[in-house]
Amino acid sequence: MQPIIVAILGALIRSVAAQDGPPQDFGEAFPSGLAVLNDGQNGRGLKSMPTPSYTSQRWPGGLLPEPCASIGDAYGCPRTDFEVYNVTYSDCPVPKTICRCSNSLIPFDEIAEEFGRIPMAARQMVRTFSSVQTGGCGGFSNGADIWLVGACRGSPSVYFHEVGHMLDCQRGGGRGFWSEMQEWKNVVTQTSDTCVSDNYAKNGWADNFAQTGVMIAYDLNVAPITDYPVSCMSNQISKAREVLLGAYSPDQGRCTQSVKQGRVLCVSDEARAAGLCSESQFKVAAIQESKFKGVEFVDLEAVIQVCTGFKRRRGVPVPFVA
Repeated sequence: MQPIIVAILGALIRSVAAQDGPPQDFGEAFPSGLAVLNDGQNGRGLKSMPTPSYTSQRWPGGLLPEPCASIGDAYGCPRTDFEVYNVTYSDCPVPKTICRCSNSLIPFDEIAEEFGRIPMAARQMVRTFSSVQTGGCGGFSNGADIWLVGACRGSPSVYFHEVGHMLDCQRGGGRGFWSEMQEWKNVVTQTSDTCVSDNYAKNGWADNFAQTGVMIAYDLNVAPITDYPVSCMSNQISKAREVLLGAYSPDQGRCTQSVKQGRVLCVSDEARAAGLCSESQFKVAAIQESKFKGVEFVDLEAVIQVCTGFKRRRGVPVPFVA
């Protein structure tokens, strides 16, 4: 076969392969996966990122954020089995909401510490963070809420992966995941790049971007990612760094933005009858925006509705209860 025909066929095959994700014949910068970045090199990895000090306030027992109810309904955790906390980290006065099912193998303080490693600007755009127990370790995001399923202990790369999905969705601005749009696809397939982060990044464009985002979190907060053999994906790294710099930079200054709190539910008729869902109880759980001067609260409902159809998940299907 003539060389020019081979070249044309190769380009066509590569184009078709790239429609649903990065080319499957691309190399992998981290053949064993990105878990290696958790410990990193010379005792410095994602695990070594500091967590700001924090305080927590437990919600009244009858109330539950709607996204936490959704994950409980989907994974067999009764709504009454959740413990819910508003957690305030020292770098931002606006609390974050963490839901933990009683069957979770991860203690609350460990969840709060791991979640706190996420740099403030990215962390404040998470509406709720939930943990329920299943086999294995995985998670997913709808663009504002993050669900961790399984015993993901000592795995900050999983946290950063899911935050990467969230930021990807938010950048899409209500059009879906930004990584599903042509700009990111061109960075991967129309430049000199010949590899992606790892095999998991070949699952699709969103996972490709989220895994690259894990590398950027390491690069900006731990040590240069170029300490590893990653030159084969230099354009992806450059673009992802540009996109994520504001969210993942360790030098973020004052907290000026946070996501609006979502709907809060009464967990049951029994809780309502017992007075656990009274107006005064709801006030305990509510994040009162007027108290936080200079902080812009962003409504992500429209973004969430679009990105729900594109959720990415490890291991098992993703049910979503609206």
